[in-house]
Amino acid sequence: MSDNLESLNNDGGHTVKMDLNYSDKKIAEAESLRASGKLQEALDMLLVVENQTRNASDVVSTRRILEAIVKLCIDAKDWALLNEHIFLLATRKSQLRFAFRKMFLLVKNALKLKLIQIKESEGDVTSAENVLHEF
Repeated sequence: MSDNLESLNNDGGHTVKMDLNYSDKKIAEAESLRASGKLQEALDMLLVVENQTRNASDVVSTRRILEAIVKLCIDAKDWALLNEHIFLLATRKSQLRFAFRKMFLLVKNALKLKLIQIKESEGDVTSAENVLHEF
């Protein structure tokens, strides 16, 4: 196998090849775009890559792309855009379950931290502690 391919993986009975260097390169490009104020362009590029990796049943690359999409929205603190992309990605019928679960966990943790910050800023430390323990 070439250096840019990991060994074969099995997800739900589907054997897949993973080209991590390709997704890493695209994620780096997207992060650069976001840093230069082009968040929507970065997300659009990653959605194209997500479609390619998902259709190729590339679980690892798809998971990394989904996480990158979520992280870009979270880093930009654009909660409406995050919500829009979660809905968009969740409704794709052929979405790989494992990849989506990883994305959802990242979103859950980010929202938990946001809620804790809100509670702390309101001076409600007890509620912030309860939120921390609920998850």
